[in-house]
Amino acid sequence: MRRLVVPFLALLLGTAACDSGTTGPNLTVSATGTAIGVAFVDRNGNGILDPTDSPAPGIRVVLTPRGGSQVVTSGVTNSVGLYILPNVPAGSYRISVDSATLGDSLQVARIDTADITVGNRDTVRTTIAFAFPSVSTAQVRLMTAGRKVQVMGIALNGWATFGDSTIAVADAGGTIRATRVAAVNVAAGDSVRIAGTTGTRDGQPVITAASATVLASGRALPAAPTLTTAAAATAGGGHYDAALVQVARGTILSGVVNSAGDLDLSVDDGSGLLHVVLTARAFNNGVYTAGAQLAATGVLVPAAGGQTWVLRPRADADLQVSFLSVTVATARTLPVGRQVQIVGLALNGWATFGDSTVHVLDATGALRSVRVLPASLFAGDSIKLVGTIASRDGQTILSSVAATVLAAGRTLPDPAVVTTAVASAARGGKDDAAVVKIVGGAIKDTLTLPNGDYRLHVDDGSGLLEVILDRDLGLRLTPFLPGVVVDLTGVLIPKTGGASWQLKPRSAQDTNIH
Repeated sequence: MRRLVVPFLALLLGTAACDSGTTGPNLTVSATGTAIGVAFVDRNGNGILDPTDSPAPGIRVVLTPRGGSQVVTSGVTNSVGLYILPNVPAGSYRISVDSATLGDSLQVARIDTADITVGNRDTVRTTIAFAFPSVSTAQVRLMTAGRKVQVMGIALNGWATFGDSTIAVADAGGTIRATRVAAVNVAAGDSVRIAGTTGTRDGQPVITAASATVLASGRALPAAPTLTTAAAATAGGGHYDAALVQVARGTILSGVVNSAGDLDLSVDDGSGLLHVVLTARAFNNGVYTAGAQLAATGVLVPAAGGQTWVLRPRADADLQVSFLSVTVATARTLPVGRQVQIVGLALNGWATFGDSTVHVLDATGALRSVRVLPASLFAGDSIKLVGTIASRDGQTILSSVAATVLAAGRTLPDPAVVTTAVASAARGGKDDAAVVKIVGGAIKDTLTLPNGDYRLHVDDGSGLLEVILDRDLGLRLTPFLPGVVVDLTGVLIPKTGGASWQLKPRSAQDTNIH
């Protein structure tokens, strides 16, 4: 019906111009004309009747003599906001509106021609624009449901940000959420006019069935206060409902995809749990994993039921992800699944063994990283590893790892010299993933494995140690014959089952044949 207002008015104005005053040859009629017009709710505030506006039915339009107060005639707008005042005696008049018919939801915004002059057989056309009362966000929160209002403020998010046609708006007095907002190109920081009906959702006041008009683009957003996760989860007792806030730092405990397809993160900074909900299509969800440290900015929206609030960031730029930085020794005490960051020295290059494993050493020990993303790193590089605590063959490892080189070519410490028996047990597991050296071990047997690696058993008189010469090292088995005495350096890796360890040299320089 709304889109029919303009064409219907044109049709009616055209026909009404032909209806005023028909006279016969023997009939004398006083000079009269017609006042006709349309009343509409100017939802976008531009003062012009257009398809975004809606009709204003049931409004009494009054005609009084200019300079006088006696009502000459009046009429009530119909369902599409049209009114016709026929048989108006020629003269000068003022058009006004009977305020009693406006109720508390409308006010006159503009009458394009309040003072009119009607001549004989004239049709005078007028439009009357109404607007909802302008109120503050604080006033909206005190109103009963069903009031028509308009609020002007700064949009805290774009219309399409959350995929649910909601816009949070801030003014000097606070914030309010507009829901069921008609599609509009609004971005965060735009100065907007929101027009709609007061209501509630999940226990909090809102403006619903709303329309938004951009008044100016790119205004400065209000400063976002910093809250704890517990305070954000209650919106500070509701004080920060619909507000833009930030949480300085919390640990992601878990993340699940909810029924809407959004990623729901459980975050805690030690004060209590907060749900941070990321709209699926807007975020790089792969980095928001358990164990990560998250600093987040977003709009606080009440959860279903209205007892708690969720934080809704607007884009990746609202989030800063880091990871719990731990030592190797601490990493070995953490539960499987925890995501951490370790800084240390690489004991081998990413391509050394051809299986994307990298051993890292810090002051507290060594750790093996597996499934390391391709990286140009070499033994001796200072590196940062970000990955997930896992277990393999009875030992703690770091899995699904992203590696960053911090500095190249640092000096590695000299490896500990151990017996073959001690190496085979990794010193009771204390040397798992570490680099060690054996001296004067005799080769007992050799075997070419199905994958092309060479397996040796070596004994310095203390016990057997299994040695794997990786085919990617470019070594040949020919020099490594039973009875040959060798010095070997390499990383210690637990054998399948975890009962003993094997030594893996990293290059030809790790081998010395006597």
